[in-house]
Amino acid sequence: MRDAESALFVHLHPDERPEARRLIDIARSVRAHGTWRLTAFVDPRGREIADLVAGALAVGAVFFGGDGEAERVRALFVPKGMEEDVARDPETFELGLVDVTWNSAFGTLEHRDVLGAVLGLGIERERVGDIRLTSGRAEIVTTAALAPFVVEHLKRVGVIGVAVRPGNWSERLPHFSSPKQEKIVSVASMRLDAVIAEALQLSREAAKKLVHGGAVKVNHRPVDAPDAKLALGDLVSVRGFGRLEIVSLLGRSQKGRIRLAVAFTGARR
Repeated sequence: MRDAESALFVHLHPDERPEARRLIDIARSVRAHGTWRLTAFVDPRGREIADLVAGALAVGAVFFGGDGEAERVRALFVPKGMEEDVARDPETFELGLVDVTWNSAFGTLEHRDVLGAVLGLGIERERVGDIRLTSGRAEIVTTAALAPFVVEHLKRVGVIGVAVRPGNWSERLPHFSSPKQEKIVSVASMRLDAVIAEALQLSREAAKKLVHGGAVKVNHRPVDAPDAKLALGDLVSVRGFGRLEIVSLLGRSQKGRIRLAVAFTGARR
């Protein structure tokens, strides 16, 4: 079994290994004591790692983040074979829902604004699930233990005052993809640093520093190689700038440069 655990780390980026170790510790406890144990929230890549850990340690893993469309979920490790016994509901996964409203005449809030306000309360990112927004309203999924704290202490998001109350799981906001804005960029190659530089209007050196500094993920995986090659459909997350997705390859210009359609989600450009 130890060999299986060790083999996991061969395929993981160094930045992913601390999370894998935490998941392994939880899975070991489940295997040793036959209990059910929850993890913190994980993103899609963290879910993949949790699945790998469950397979390596011969335990079951069930995922839930509020509904079937959640991107950020909690994993519940259970003894192998008990997966079908697990109820996929907020009570079982100890989820809390917070409803936030504001006067939309005072301004528009984006995902990063709401997330920043929550993290500003001293809450760790791993304790926050999905955030859904519509005009004048946001929903925050967090843990059941933290939801009352957020309700009590969240007073403002940026410069906008907000009203906060416990959310109702039966009256959730519909799941919408975050608004995307597209633009056409021209790059010399499909290198990660080249695409980031052109898409975010940065210098090539600044783009390289972001990659080397651990600020970039591709398809939710940390990438620290500026020359990593991107492809159609890749999702690039840049800390502090949002996400960009390569949605179309439009061929080459007369000068041989590659033209791309890039969609931005919550990006500062």
